[in-house]
This record gives sequence, C-alpha cells and structure tokens, in this order.
Amino acid sequence: MNPFDEEFLHFLESKGIVTEAEAHEFREIHKEVHLSIPSILLAQSKFSTKQLSEFLTEFTGISILPFLKDTTFDASLFELLPKEFCVGKQVVPLKQEGSSLQVAMASPHYKNIREEIAFMTDFEPQIFLADSDTIAALLEQTSFHAGMDTEAGDNRIIQLVQNIISFAYEKKASDIHIEPAGNQVRLRYRIDGVLVDIPGFNIIKEELPALISRIKIMSGMDIAEKRLPQDGRILYRDEKRSKDIDIRVSVIPSMKGEAVVMRILDRDAVLMNLSALGFSRKDLKLIRSHLSKTHGMIILTGPTGSGKTTTLYAMLSEVNTPEKKILTIEDPVEYQIDGIEQVQTHAEIGLTFAEGLRSFLRHDPDVIMVGEIRDEETAEIAVRSSLTGHLVLSTLHTNDSTSAATRLVDMKVKPYLAASTLSLVISQRLVRKLCENCKRKVRVKAEKLKEYGIFGKIKAGSFLYEPVGCRECNQTGYKGRLAIFETLSFDDKIRQAIVEEKSASEIRKMALKSGLKTLLDSGLEKVKKGFTSLEEVFRVTHDF
Repeated sequence: MNPFDEEFLHFLESKGIVTEAEAHEFREIHKEVHLSIPSILLAQSKFSTKQLSEFLTEFTGISILPFLKDTTFDASLFELLPKEFCVGKQVVPLKQEGSSLQVAMASPHYKNIREEIAFMTDFEPQIFLADSDTIAALLEQTSFHAGMDTEAGDNRIIQLVQNIISFAYEKKASDIHIEPAGNQVRLRYRIDGVLVDIPGFNIIKEELPALISRIKIMSGMDIAEKRLPQDGRILYRDEKRSKDIDIRVSVIPSMKGEAVVMRILDRDAVLMNLSALGFSRKDLKLIRSHLSKTHGMIILTGPTGSGKTTTLYAMLSEVNTPEKKILTIEDPVEYQIDGIEQVQTHAEIGLTFAEGLRSFLRHDPDVIMVGEIRDEETAEIAVRSSLTGHLVLSTLHTNDSTSAATRLVDMKVKPYLAASTLSLVISQRLVRKLCENCKRKVRVKAEKLKEYGIFGKIKAGSFLYEPVGCRECNQTGYKGRLAIFETLSFDDKIRQAIVEEKSASEIRKMALKSGLKTLLDSGLEKVKKGFTSLEEVFRVTHDF
C-alpha cells in the first residue's frame, strides 16, 4: 500500500470515521484488487462521493469537490493532457473556465498530481472526485482506448512520439532526453538551459525498444543497429500548430538500453538584431566597428547551448546588405536568411567545414561565416581567408575570451598569424531570467556578498531580486533566458603577447589590467537591473 493510502486510513481512524476493524478490512481488499483506498471506499458505498471529497479535502489541504453524474465534459480538452497520463492516472479534463481547469479523477493521491497537471496545461487544476467506473466510462466516450490495445500498439507508439515532440515544442524545450531508468523510461526536457523531468507520459520499460525504433525510422537510422551510436535528423510537421520542426537526433547504447537525445531547431524563431541581445552601449559600438571592417576574424566562444549561433546570426543580419556577398558553412543551418548563401555540411560525402571554406574562396565573398572551427585544417583556412581580405565570423569552444588565441595556436596556427588576424572575441553564457510574475525584491546582506566574493561590486543593503516560483514559470522562479558577455578587442599589447606565446592566464591578466569587463561583471549588471539572480549568475560563471 502506498504511503498516501496508509496515512489516509490512519486519518480516518483517528477521526473515528472508520473503526480499526474496518481499516483492516480495507487493507485486505486493497491487497486483492490493488485499488486506492478512496476508490475502495466508494466501491463499498461506505461514503458518498460528497462525504469522501470532504474527508480528502481536510486530509490533503487541497479543495476536492464531488463529481456529479450529470456533469458534461468537453472532449476537446483531452488535447491538453497526454493519453498515457489520463489512462494511467485515471484523469478526465472536464471544463476550462478562465485560468482554471476542472478535472475528475478516481485517485487524487498521486504525488504532485496538481503540479503535473498545471505544468502540462498551464491551467490551475480544480479537482473533482469520481469513482473508478465513472472515470472508465468517461474515458470510453473518447478515442483514448483505441490506441491502448495490442492490435493498435504501433499506433500508440507513433502517437506517443508525436505527443512527446509536440509537447516539447509547446514548452519551448531545446532538447528531449529519453533514457532507460529501471522499470520506467525517464523523459526530460531541457527548458531554459536546465533539465526538467516531464511527468504524465508513463512510458514503461517494455515500450522503450519500440519507441527507439520509431524514432530511428523517423530519423533515417538503422533500426537493427543497437551496439553503436547513431545520428540522424527528423523533419517533423506539427499539424496542430502548422509548424515544421527540424530535429537532430542522437542515439547511444548504454548499459541499461539505448538512450535518445533530440535537439529541436525552431526554424520559425524570430532572428534578433544586435541591439536586442543585451550588449552594453560600449560593447555594441565596438562590435559594429569591427563588423564594418573588410577583413579580420571575429570569434564567439562558449559551451554548447550558450547562444553563440543566435549572436552569429544577429551579426550576419547586421552586415547583410546588397553590396556584400555573404557565404556560410554550417552544421546545421538553423535559420535561413534572405540574401545570404548558406551551405550545410555533409561529412559523409566529404563536404566538411574545411572543404566548404576552401571552395568559398573561389566565390568572391566579402563575409564568411564558419559554424565552428573544430580542427587544424579549418583553422588554417579560416585564418588564410581573413588574411586575403575577407571578414570571417566563427565560434570556438573555449571558456573565456582570452583563451581563443591560444586555442588557435594549439590548432597549429602560427602565433604571428593568430595575432594579426584575430580582431574581436566575444565569450558568452545564457542565464535564466527571473519570472516577472513572481520575482521578489530582497535586501542583500554583506555576508552573502562576501560568500560570493563580490563585496564592493554590489553595495550591501541594496535591493536585488530573487526567484520564488509560480504557475507561470512552472514553479522554477525563472522564465526565458538572456545572455551575458565578455568582449575582448585585441590591442597591440595583447597581439605581442600572442606572438611571444604567452599563456592564456597571462593574456587574461593583461586584458583585465586594460579594463576587460568579465562575464561575471556583465552578469552582475543584469542582477542590479532585476533581470536575473545572483545564484543564477554564479551558476554559469563559477569557473571564473
């Protein structure tokens, strides 16, 4: 017996509502039929639905109302909740009024059931208690069970994959993680840069192979190959929203079974301009001055998912004029921009970043964008392109702006070439924005500032904002993300240090003495303006 049922029985006993003998009888019935205690009490006609609703309300502290037999329900509301959730947890959405969603359920004891429904629907659930037969009858009136029998098993898996992708898109997730976990399958979405467990789909272990096979078929993989990692791509049409969704798929064979990650690329996302990204006025002026040059390299650095591509596209939009020929080589092409020739890499046929770059030089470009400098050959051609009169934009995987030059040198670029071609490096991270609906103003204490090592950067006793959590932000306290930046323009001193092969730490010390504003400085500015919290800034800048 689960803890809720046991505690509810103890509650009824302590109130004298049931006797010890009756409680023992209900426990024995539970062992035989495996129904929840509320369902057993209703089935035994021990109490009316109204009485049991009142007992449950007092016990849980949640308002639970009795379901009336003549209550009608809106079948279209089933689109708000996954089939698996409704059938598995015996839930029926009834009616939506304003920000409230009325739901009937036979077992309102599931842990966090209200939070799960609120997360999936963006409505505040109002619980109505109904017996199991009533719930079953309501579900029978829908097409739910059509996909739940053996004959329609394939249809269920197809629908399940569609629901997972569609729900992820609705929640603005960047990635979908499907992983084996004991007797269940763990489903998580990365939302605003943080992985979140997604309740409600109730995928069992036995369904995982069919689920993985379906995803492999959709992404053009070999469904028979289960020993090696595979990568693929899905062009998914969300009919509900009339949206085309581009999805990158990766499957790996773990000890517990195959695991999948699907990265969602929203081709309909609105491209941001430079001034909307959150750069300071000084940085914005500096970036635009470098973009106006006819040669040189502008490099963006940061980990995967730090917003580098968004910034690159904003830069491309800035220089995209009829007078300029712009070529890009990308993996993948995330957004299509009019007036720019964009090339997708295809390593399997030999179209790599390096090969694409090599061919670009014969197409008379003014601006070249390379999605990422990954290897020595790409680095060498990118540097040569910059030296021959082209403005080159690209990305590198380094922790900060001052490590970009030494990273190129590590890729066998001669130090004097790295020094002469690099003109601007921008390191960036994404921090979560505080939810405007629930953020709370607090007075920051000196002890906290000392703990973070920023005493003096922020005045003790000043007002900052902290996360709280509400329905609008799925109880996280954050909604959306914004970028923080570290912008380094290469002066003569730094160029000479690169030629002399000084270490990244030595170059950083020089840049700081010259007034470099770090990622932390940028983050603290956002904290002072109430956009994010101290904790969030230090979460993404703790390595500095």
